[in-house]
Amino acid sequence: EINKMLEDARIHAEDDQKRQEEIQIGIRAKGMIQAAQFVLQEDGGLIDKSDVEKIEKLILAIKTALFKGEYKDTRVRIDELRKLVEVVYNAFKRKKRNLEMERESATSTRLQ
Repeated sequence: EINKMLEDARIHAEDDQKRQEEIQIGIRAKGMIQAAQFVLQEDGGLIDKSDVEKIEKLILAIKTALFKGEYKDTRVRIDELRKLVEVVYNAFKRKKRNLEMERESATSTRLQ
């Protein structure tokens, strides 16, 4: 009787741990999707259309994998999206900084 109870506890612990991991993956996915959508909203036309399409495809792939319960695939897609968003966001910041410098230069040239 005690052995059966211990075995049931072990089985449920494994299920609980698996469910906890699935919840954490879902939270990571939602956070990464929000971050990606923020970058897309803030782009001001500075992000290449091909990168926008890649980001949108990865967002859809993550949502689909989550819906299907494919958590390993979700984890892989989250990492792909994180890396892509990081590269795109850094390029966006550089382009934005360059535009601001060009505007400042043009303004100071006109004032002289």
